[in-house]
Amino acid sequence: GVIAYGAARVDKFDGNGVQVSFALSASPGSQNNLRVSIDGVVQVPGDDFTWAGGTALTFAAPPPADTKVVVQYQEALVDIAGAEEAGAAAGGPAGAAAGAAAVAGVVGTRLPLDASGATVAVPRNVPYKSTSSSSVTRTLQARLEDAIYLADYATGTPNSAALQQAINDAQTSGKTLYLTPSIAKDAPVVITAPCSIVGVGKKTVATSTAVNINWITIRSSDVSISNLQLENVASTGGWDFTIDTGAGLSLERIQIRNVTAFHSKGGMRDIGTGNHVTVDIDNYFNRILKGPHIQFSRSFAYLDINNSPADFNGSGAAGNFKAFSLTGTGLGAGSGGGKFKACHVLGEANSALTNQIGFDFTDYAAPWFIGDITADSCGGRGYRFTRCNKIEGNITASLNQDHAVTFVDCSFSNLIINGQGRRGLGGASASKDIVRFEAVSGGNNSINIFVGYLADPTGNHVTVVGTQGGPVNIIGGAATGATGRALVTTGSSVVQWTGFVWNNNAAGNYNIASALHWVEGVFASGGRSTFNGPGAA
Repeated sequence: GVIAYGAARVDKFDGNGVQVSFALSASPGSQNNLRVSIDGVVQVPGDDFTWAGGTALTFAAPPPADTKVVVQYQEALVDIAGAEEAGAAAGGPAGAAAGAAAVAGVVGTRLPLDASGATVAVPRNVPYKSTSSSSVTRTLQARLEDAIYLADYATGTPNSAALQQAINDAQTSGKTLYLTPSIAKDAPVVITAPCSIVGVGKKTVATSTAVNINWITIRSSDVSISNLQLENVASTGGWDFTIDTGAGLSLERIQIRNVTAFHSKGGMRDIGTGNHVTVDIDNYFNRILKGPHIQFSRSFAYLDINNSPADFNGSGAAGNFKAFSLTGTGLGAGSGGGKFKACHVLGEANSALTNQIGFDFTDYAAPWFIGDITADSCGGRGYRFTRCNKIEGNITASLNQDHAVTFVDCSFSNLIINGQGRRGLGGASASKDIVRFEAVSGGNNSINIFVGYLADPTGNHVTVVGTQGGPVNIIGGAATGATGRALVTTGSSVVQWTGFVWNNNAAGNYNIASALHWVEGVFASGGRSTFNGPGAA
């Protein structure tokens, strides 16, 4: 038989010179598993004693009176094959089934043993102990059931229906769901309770079929998804991830990590009339993107988005979308805010793709902290900030077809900006600025721009349009190679640029409209100048 052994046991008896059979506390599973001694004298199996099954130990002669009988052995958890063989001998196939049923409490799945079709049952209560000296012993079955495994729900490549079943069980049990190396991305999947989903190996590859679906919808707090690669070349539409805030839900602690997608028609979005807070997105990369990357309008508190670039390169006209579109419109004082770090957008540099915008922020009362992000070669604008309060950090805008960085009615913001336009490049759109301030309703107020290096716009380096709501301060940096000028202003609010170097700007260095507009810096012609408008040079 196939025997699995458990804990070591020691049974002790008193000899009386009459009794030859003694009942052990457990089955040893095999006669050779027994070490028997009488007053320290080891007995010989088969000669001095026998064991024929169960717990009965029988001596050839009764141990003498007043002697100590000691029996040492490892407990046999189950004699699996023996039970079935015994049943078969007694009653054919039906008896074999009865024998198997006799050990059903400790037997799990029957697995193939060899190509002939022979099988062996797997015991449930085989002991398991990790290599750690402080670990405890438990059964192997308990160890295997620490998590949910998608491989248990399908033969071959699991589809989304199998994934949904596994998710349901993971939600009910509270256990982590481990995926298979590949999945068919062929139907919607919904998460309605806390759940952790982890891809295996380097990443689980989820390959879309020719369907238009919103794949994973999250309707719960405390959800984590990691280690996926999404292959969407066959997809006809839909979003990869959706946070559904329903009718007033407040979702918290949602994590998307280590996900790479190809040919997505939509990356991640939110919907509903509720809100979500503390969403963490890290290492989420969309390549050959044919729709939005991240589009949120229900972010109520804090977003943390890191190392999550979007690449439209190769998408053609299908990529005429905003990569990051974030709006807090209608959320009031609780709208959004959070952190962006190392998020980059690479566009198609096609002037026909005017809606291919890198970053679009609208109506945020809470601060955004932005670090090391880049909008490169977008068909439209690199960045557009509209009615945002406290945008802080550093950004780079390079070779975008429209204005590189635009502020509309923003306030109390501090940004370090580096930018390069498309002057001299084929197909470049004309009269496009690197930094542009626009006043639509109240204008910009208390904006500080720290210029690193601005170069080669087809318009101006900095344009201030209309009367702003408060001072606009531009500090430091070099501005060179514009088709237009370094600074152009209209309106009558305070504008000042100090500590600059202006050089090689084709239309001149400045054209400022008001006595409230001040410049102080160094011109290419040499010398330091301090003056206010109106005037041009």
